[in-house]
Amino acid sequence: QRAKEEIQRLNVEIIRIVTFLIDEHNDYYRAIAQNLIPNPSLATELQRRWRHSARISATICKRIASTSGMVGFSGSIFPTQRIGRNTHLGEGIPPPYWLASELGVVEMAVEFEEPVDVEERQVVDDSEETDLVVRELDVEPDGLVQLMEHLATFDDS
Repeated sequence: QRAKEEIQRLNVEIIRIVTFLIDEHNDYYRAIAQNLIPNPSLATELQRRWRHSARISATICKRIASTSGMVGFSGSIFPTQRIGRNTHLGEGIPPPYWLASELGVVEMAVEFEEPVDVEERQVVDDSEETDLVVRELDVEPDGLVQLMEHLATFDDS
């Protein structure tokens, strides 16, 4: 009985961890992009910390992948959307390299509901299909984004 409870807890915690790692990746990306021109020294420090964080995230994801292959694992390794977090924060940001290399995730789908306009007091019908945003790894980012991804992915130190 206790083992089954732990497996259920593990199933929930893995999703939470992967979701946190994706959110952290997106937050670093946005912070670096916002500070690249106005504060290059801050952007450089954030890039250094982002590379370090990405290496740790890759190690965590490698362990999650091996855990997901264990007998009895019945959960998911796909990230979800954190409650209360803006669903648009990750738009236009390429997924981290470790999502595909360590977890084997090549597509992400994020479900979100359109916000309700309070002034019009419209009721959102729950029976409507939820919109899906699909992001594939084969995205061609512009030159600046490519440079940032290169810096985050490959560390010469």
